[in-house]
Amino acid sequence: MRNRKLFLLAIALAFLLSAMGLAFAPASAMAASYLGGDAIPPDPDDPFGSTYVVVSGEISTGTINVRLIIEAGDAPDEYGDAIPGTAFRKEFAVSISDDLNPGNTVNTLLRAIDNNGNNGLAFYGVQGTNLVAFTETTNYLASVEVNDNYDAEWTDGGVAWTYAFNGWVFRVNDKFPAMEDSPDNWIGANILQTPLYDGDVVHLFYDLPSKLSPEEDDLAATFVRAKFNDYKNTTKKLTVQIQGHKTYIDPYNNNQMNVYNYANLGHGVIASLYAADGTTLAQRGQPSSEAGIVTFTNKNLAPGTYIVKTVPSYYEGEDTTFDTNIDNEYFVLTGAYCKITITE
Repeated sequence: MRNRKLFLLAIALAFLLSAMGLAFAPASAMAASYLGGDAIPPDPDDPFGSTYVVVSGEISTGTINVRLIIEAGDAPDEYGDAIPGTAFRKEFAVSISDDLNPGNTVNTLLRAIDNNGNNGLAFYGVQGTNLVAFTETTNYLASVEVNDNYDAEWTDGGVAWTYAFNGWVFRVNDKFPAMEDSPDNWIGANILQTPLYDGDVVHLFYDLPSKLSPEEDDLAATFVRAKFNDYKNTTKKLTVQIQGHKTYIDPYNNNQMNVYNYANLGHGVIASLYAADGTTLAQRGQPSSEAGIVTFTNKNLAPGTYIVKTVPSYYEGEDTTFDTNIDNEYFVLTGAYCKITITE
């Protein structure tokens, strides 16, 4: 175990020197300063399917209402083993205002949560190898403490380095915020650079976006969303397409940060339909078909705005690379929170 930690620590420290502020909010080092994979450039035949959106940098004015979804798998103990029951998923409806520097950004949203002791969450930035208070100048999220009980990611210098490429990832309205650096290169926008607007949904989750060995599959979670498919007014039937994509760093492929476009998911994703408030249940969970389609039928279903949520999935894996065992429960599928608008 110790040999493995030292090996990955060396990797992480080497990449730390070149890491930049990305929409990936790194827990340890981020290996790449750019995005790659099928999402760059986006598919011109399916712009809605692209996983990224270029941010304008313009800050909205006044008070806006946004929602934060935050989730993580089980936290590890000092040996890297999962602590059962520590996985969590929380949802917050928050009002933020541009009178708080730097304005209506993801940073402002996280500070609003951090400053409310009733939320049970505390956020931290990092300076060098030390956790520091989350302030208006924090450009990425380094650590989340839940209910004063455990740290939802690993930055304490011990098991923090078990995975060289782990960290908090955020999406805004199911898109990866990015800034165009050149016609063929997009740099991930950090939480200070990403503006928010009224009605936005920020989805933040803890990911292990890497390959621990060339022989293993990547450990990155599949980020899940529900895309409007069809609505039949005569039968009050709504169908949505469950989709997902992965974002991960492959240290065996030039440390490329790969971001893949959405692909249709298959059977077994459980989705529920809620009213526009996101809390009033309209129809209980339905499993997706082999084609990834979920159908909702309700005699009271009418045109309007609805929220589709899916159930997160976890996997407790064992890695035997470098003759060590690391057991940890991490995301397979995140839980979606997606707006669906039905018109006549």
